Amino acid sequence: MGYQERRDRLAEHLRQQRGGDIRLGKATSNLFRDRRAQDRALDVNDFQHVLSVDPQTRVIETEGMVTYEALSDAALTHGLMPAVVPQLKSITIGGAIGGIGIESSSFRY
Repeated sequence: MGYQERRDRLAEHLRQQRGGDIRLGKATSNLFRDRRAQDRALDVNDFQHVLSVDPQTRVIETEGMVTYEALSDAALTHGLMPAVVPQLKSITIGGAIGGIGIESSSFRY
């Protein structure tokens, strides 16, 4: 299944979840605290693909559930390396952007 199809399926699921709280439904977590139980989850497990690597511009396009480990593997294949890497290799790109994964040094990049 390609990115557009995954995106469209996720958007449709989100439209069906109108009103109230919703959480990301995913198999992994880097939370070191108990998670509140919530029934309504938006399944984002399929969004774990590196979409493109451009060595010329040094830009890597990924989906949000790609881990820094997978990002680094894709980068190294093309002679690149992320300027900032988090302590935990399982932190996702989406989690680092939306959360507090690497903000202490990412302000430089």
